[in-house]
Amino acid sequence: YANSRNLSVGVGAASVGLALLLGLVLSWSLVRPLRRTETRLAEIAAGDFSRHVEVSNRDELGALAANVNRMNDELRRLYDQLEAESRHKSEFLATVSHELRTPLNAIIGFSEVLHEQMFGELNEQQLAYTRDVLESGHHLLALINDLLDLSKVEAGRMELELSSVSIRR
Repeated sequence: YANSRNLSVGVGAASVGLALLLGLVLSWSLVRPLRRTETRLAEIAAGDFSRHVEVSNRDELGALAANVNRMNDELRRLYDQLEAESRHKSEFLATVSHELRTPLNAIIGFSEVLHEQMFGELNEQQLAYTRDVLESGHHLLALINDLLDLSKVEAGRMELELSSVSIRR
């Protein structure tokens, strides 16, 4: 009886130890790939599309890792495309703004000449029209300059100058 009892206790203890060992191995085979995938997803969320997650499992975890890698590649492609389109937009804004500003300055200059009556007298209605043209021209020029400034800011070619300002009521 004592030998049988010791054998049963030994087999039971060995079974429990083996079960714990198998449980540990199984949990590591699940936890390690999940942690790698979680780390990689955090890197992707931070904007790092430079590498892939490596999971050797051929089960659902392997499929999950393959999907994360496909998502990473697609996000990298879309991010690169978005950067190129943003660069093209900034270049377009700078070019169009410059091309609009040049003739607008001529319109404003000729309107000022007319308004100052350098080449002859204007009646009140004509003076009002030239004043409207000048005001509209200056307003449009301000808008175009704002577009140019915006494109410079987006292109990183404009630096801010910070200074203290006194605000009074």
